Amino acid sequence: MTYPTAVGWKGLPGYVLAEAGVTRDPDGLVRIPYRLRDGSLYAERVVAESGRRWWRPGDGRPVIPFGLDRLEHPDFRGYRSLAIVEGESDALALWASLGHEGLDVLGVPGASTWRSSWTEHANGYVATYAFGDGDGAGRALNAAARRDLPDAIAVELPDGEDVRSIVQRDGADALLDLIGEAERAAEIGSAILSATSLADLYAKLGLEEAIDRAA
Repeated sequence: MTYPTAVGWKGLPGYVLAEAGVTRDPDGLVRIPYRLRDGSLYAERVVAESGRRWWRPGDGRPVIPFGLDRLEHPDFRGYRSLAIVEGESDALALWASLGHEGLDVLGVPGASTWRSSWTEHANGYVATYAFGDGDGAGRALNAAARRDLPDAIAVELPDGEDVRSIVQRDGADALLDLIGEAERAAEIGSAILSATSLADLYAKLGLEEAIDRAA
């Protein structure tokens, strides 16, 4: 049975919901399809108006990340980046705001569901970012992703925020600012760990000229 697009769900654009196949049935249940790389349906995440969630079929099959079918082909990832986010609505919000900027998105269906085997989905991307929610569980997701993907950059969101709330309130530029801050923090951390002297650290951070001017 075919149901209409879940227009209005989480305040997300209708075209994004339609492209992802997110529907709402007559009982008000929102159905979010999880697809394999080839686009075939693997399972549905069902969301009730109360916020309760469950899987169909509920047969205990292993969870998979959301958005596998929309990842770039591995042969052509060299010009794109990957974002790992927490939840389907965050993934959809990021697709809507930055997908056209060369960013693919993988949604983890719960902060504690990250699997080390999912690192294969990051192969070939020029950069990988982890966007766990701004709480303890989200930061634990970032840490878990970085343990398995050491080159990934953790974008720490403000307390109580998630990707969707930031994009919907402040726009994509606010998220880009957070990405820039995270990249700079990662650059500084890498420089500190690899520097052989204070002068070498200044050189790695591009501070030599500024120090000379100050002197």
